[in-house]
Amino acid sequence: MAPRHAGGRGPRFLGVPVCRAPASRSAPRSAKPLGPSPAPVQRPGRRFRRAPRRAVAGAGRGAVQEYPGRGGAKAGHGARLACFSFNGNKIITAGGGGALVSDNPALIATARHLSTQAKETAPHYQHETTGYSYGLSSVLAAVGLAQLRTLEARVASRRAVFARYVVGLADVPGVSFMPEPAWGRSSRWLSVAMFDPARFGADREGVRRALDEAGIESRPVWKPLHLQPAFRDAEVVGGPVAASLFERGLCLPSGNMTPAVQARVIETIRRLARR
Repeated sequence: MAPRHAGGRGPRFLGVPVCRAPASRSAPRSAKPLGPSPAPVQRPGRRFRRAPRRAVAGAGRGAVQEYPGRGGAKAGHGARLACFSFNGNKIITAGGGGALVSDNPALIATARHLSTQAKETAPHYQHETTGYSYGLSSVLAAVGLAQLRTLEARVASRRAVFARYVVGLADVPGVSFMPEPAWGRSSRWLSVAMFDPARFGADREGVRRALDEAGIESRPVWKPLHLQPAFRDAEVVGGPVAASLFERGLCLPSGNMTPAVQARVIETIRRLARR
C-alpha cells in the first residue's frame, strides 16, 4: 500500500516525455492540472516564482553543480529552501545527514530552532512547538566543513573519471553518457553509462554481471518510485522515460580511482562488447 503524506493523500507520480526542443516558459493552454497538489518543477538555473506554491529544491548530490550560462547560479539557488545530502557516497560527506540552505535568514533561524528540539530561551526546558533532534553533531559538522577546502579538487577528480570513461568507450557502439549542456557544469558525482542492447550486444544487467565476475562493483541506476512495490497503488501518469533509464543505466565506479584501475573497468566493458 502506498505511503500517505501528512495531507492524507497518497503520492501521485508524473513521468515526462523527452523533449529536445527548448522548453517553453509557459504551459500550453491545452494543459490540464493533475489534481490539487501538483509538485513544482524548477528549470535548471531558473527561479520558481509561481504563487501560491512554495518550492523546496531537493538538490541532493548537486552541492557543487552550477549554471555558468545563467549567471553562475548554483544547484538549488532560487528556491526558498534547498536541501543537500552528506550521505556516505557524496562528494562532501559527513557519513549521513545534510544541509538546509536559504537566502532567507528567518527561515534558517526557524530551521535551526526546530532542529534543536525547539527549545526556548528559558532556564528550564520550554517548548512552544514540537521540535526534533535533526542537527549534525559538532564532530560530523567539522568533518563536513573540512572537506570544503578541497571541494573543487574533488569535483575535478570526479570530472576526470567521467572524461576517461567517455574517451575510453567513445568508439564502442551502444554506449552513451549524459551530455553536459553549454549552460551548466556538472559535478559528475557519479558516472552513469547507458547501454543499448541492440547495438552493444548485452543489456545493462549483462554488463553488471560481467563486471561483477571481474571483481568490479557497479549497480543499476535508481529504480523509479512508481515501479517500487511500496507505491503499487499510487496514481501514475506517464513513466516510460524513467523506466527506460532504469533499464539501460549502470552506475560505474566513480570514486577515487587511478587511471590504471579505471582502465581495467573500461577494458572489461570493451571485451564484453566484442563478444
